[in-house]
Amino acid sequence: MQLPPLIVLLLCGAALLLCPGVRGCGPGRVVGRRRRPTKITPLSYHQFIPNVPEKTLGASGRYEGKIARNSERFKELTPNYNADIIFKDEENTGADRLMTQHSSWLLFTPLTLVSLSINLEHSAAAKTGGCFPGKAMATLSSGDKIPISELLPGMSVLAMDSNGRPTFSDFVTFLDRDPTSEHLFQVITTEDPPRRLSLTPTHLIFVADNVSTPVGEYKAVFASQVRPGQYVLVSGAAGLAPARVISLSTEIDNGVFAPLTQHGTILVDDVVASCFALVQKQMLAQFAYWPLRVLYGLGAMGNETSQQVGIHWYSRFLYQLGRMILDKNEFHPQGLLQLES
Repeated sequence: MQLPPLIVLLLCGAALLLCPGVRGCGPGRVVGRRRRPTKITPLSYHQFIPNVPEKTLGASGRYEGKIARNSERFKELTPNYNADIIFKDEENTGADRLMTQHSSWLLFTPLTLVSLSINLEHSAAAKTGGCFPGKAMATLSSGDKIPISELLPGMSVLAMDSNGRPTFSDFVTFLDRDPTSEHLFQVITTEDPPRRLSLTPTHLIFVADNVSTPVGEYKAVFASQVRPGQYVLVSGAAGLAPARVISLSTEIDNGVFAPLTQHGTILVDDVVASCFALVQKQMLAQFAYWPLRVLYGLGAMGNETSQQVGIHWYSRFLYQLGRMILDKNEFHPQGLLQLES
């Protein structure tokens, strides 16, 4: 299938926008350069990779029973010879290396590095980008609130501009849309004022460590990195205001939706969040999605595009491009699981 010249031009523009920013952040793989060795960072005590509690659905999936040597699924297990993992192998049989093809859970203890065979084939957290549940609410320019699952291109929703001020921004399309599948969400609860936001762990949200931090200086971080005592931005009577995070939890919900606005931000359930995920670079992502915003401005994106199920084709293109020019440490660990699955 031959792409229209305009689409090809916009894709090339996206690649050019990505490359200079990546070279400035380095390290990464760039055409004509030899890839640098992967940086290995020691794990902290009781640190998990990926950063999801071991017994949650997002880490291990639904329980499917033990796999014994006489089980039918035993022949599906494969040995893991990763040199960076120290296997205990107390029986000296090599059985500790056997795991399902999608197992990749690590837990650091004081005595050794233990690899636990966790089935991620049905992991909700590993099969999505950054999204909100369909029942999450967005605020329209009319003041009405509607579920984000009902957003249509051209609707103006409450967002935040680059200076940290509230603004209304056109909804462009969904970067990910799956109305029926089950997913794991991180729940961030605040006080003064009280808010509750559900989003996937890989999604970006604006956070500060101090209540006195100017609104324009809040940093976009992965939802999985938010901690109690930090502050997020919420809508208030006088605009955007800080709200203290008091608790974090997880929940399973149906449907995932990742809305893209012209400003790259959106208020969901009255909490300011980014439209982007997987890579912790808000400004770079906003530049990279410039072609989609241009297509929207030209009227080249109809309502049917926003109703397609799955990850948007342009997002997939950017993820694959990012894998070539960004170091893997730039991605959220669960994002890597998704890209490699």
